[in-house]
Amino acid sequence: MITIFKPTLRCNIRCTHCFVGDQRTAYRDMSREDAVEVLSRIPAGSELILHGGEPTLLGVDYYRDIFAPYRGKFHTSIQTNLMLIGDRWVDFIGNDLGGRMSTSFDVAASLRPIDTALWLENVQKTQI
Repeated sequence: MITIFKPTLRCNIRCTHCFVGDQRTAYRDMSREDAVEVLSRIPAGSELILHGGEPTLLGVDYYRDIFAPYRGKFHTSIQTNLMLIGDRWVDFIGNDLGGRMSTSFDVAASLRPIDTALWLENVQKTQI
């Protein structure tokens, strides 16, 4: 089974094609308690994709906390826009997620208002 887990719909950029659109500030982040409860219902061995909004906005500690009771239960990856990737995220993605991550390669300014140079730099950082 593949499960897309969206503990936040907040995002740090405003892509023209995003399904969240102007509603991105109308949602709350999933509490750690609710996240642990949701994860408890997902079958062991499932493919779990951390998604959002931008899942990195919740911080590395959020994910370490919620996955603590389920270490090794899922094959987990993260879908990120890479704008917030730093050393702690690289460590988490490499060690806790086994290097499993994805990003969109739609860096055209008309689609994603991002710093393309930073995006490319972070692509290099995450070559785990």
